[in-house]
Amino acid sequence: MFSDIRAGYETGGRRLARRFVRGVLRGARISPNTVTVAGCLLNGVAAVIAYSEHWFIAAIVFLLGSLLDALDGAVAKVTGQVSAFGAFLDSTLDRVSEGFMLLALGLVFAGMDHPWPLAACFVALASSYLVSYTRAKAEALGVECKGGLASRVERVVLLTIGLALSHWFERAIEVVIMLLAVLAAATVVQRVLHVRRALRDREPPMGPTRKRRRRRARTASTADTTPS
Repeated sequence: MFSDIRAGYETGGRRLARRFVRGVLRGARISPNTVTVAGCLLNGVAAVIAYSEHWFIAAIVFLLGSLLDALDGAVAKVTGQVSAFGAFLDSTLDRVSEGFMLLALGLVFAGMDHPWPLAACFVALASSYLVSYTRAKAEALGVECKGGLASRVERVVLLTIGLALSHWFERAIEVVIMLLAVLAAATVVQRVLHVRRALRDREPPMGPTRKRRRRRARTASTADTTPS
């Protein structure tokens, strides 16, 4: 059910993005890689603003940068500039953008001497990278792996909400970072289990002949490693 909901808003979001890009560009030609880099730079600016604890402004800039990042794929399709390198650059700079913000927040928590939110920043950062890595590795093995509680879109939404609410509630960003760490880590576990099931389903059932071969291989391996 959750995956169906995500598929619905992701498909709708891409459709709206393409319509928006067609209306704005109107024949103009702009590189989608330029949009990708601009979004990453805006997220870097948002991280600097967050480090200064101007939370609401940071939320706005971070949202704008993330929207640019969401539009680069639409720009590529509308202008006919879809490329493998563009997809690679987009995925790489997504990680950089997220790293900028989590690093800035970690420095803020370190300055406040708040160890648990600081630890949550590290967990969230490592887990967000692992979410991306598990998908890439799974697809290299021929397994589609897009599910989980906190993909890129959900993490961006959570961070934006946390930054904005911190303008009124001082500890809001700490709560959001801890929640983000838990959800991102859970997403890694979900994807690992999904890939395990998918790969296991591919393996043919082990018949008597295959079992005997495996036992012989284990016996030979034990004999080779036994000291004389």
